[in-house]
Amino acid sequence: MALPVTADHGPVFHVDVDATADRFGVRLADGTPVSVDGPTFAKLVAKSSPFRSLTKHTELAAVALPGSRAGALTHADGAAHSFQRGLAELGRDVPVVAADGRTVGGCSVTRTRCLYGRAGLVHVFGAGEAAVSR
Repeated sequence: MALPVTADHGPVFHVDVDATADRFGVRLADGTPVSVDGPTFAKLVAKSSPFRSLTKHTELAAVALPGSRAGALTHADGAAHSFQRGLAELGRDVPVVAADGRTVGGCSVTRTRCLYGRAGLVHVFGAGEAAVSR
């Protein structure tokens, strides 16, 4: 299965982040690792220069979290869900696409080749109106 929201739908902003099912791992300027919730991570992403540059004149089709377990919990306590709601509260109500981090057939789904080759491992979070394909 291809990612359900792709560049064919419009620009997709990819965030390579270390995430658990309910938290995001980031590093402070001094290198100290910290764990943050979805709304806090949404603020960090929304304030980042690459995100601001891309969204200044362009509406995103989605934000993708390809290298994480952020989609493991599909309810309100999950990392991807709370990240999407955080973006929406900041006026960026776009779908968030995230893998669930499961291993299928000995292959970790957080690796790009598996994301594109296995069904049922990628979830879309949000109330955005971008069309999704299956």
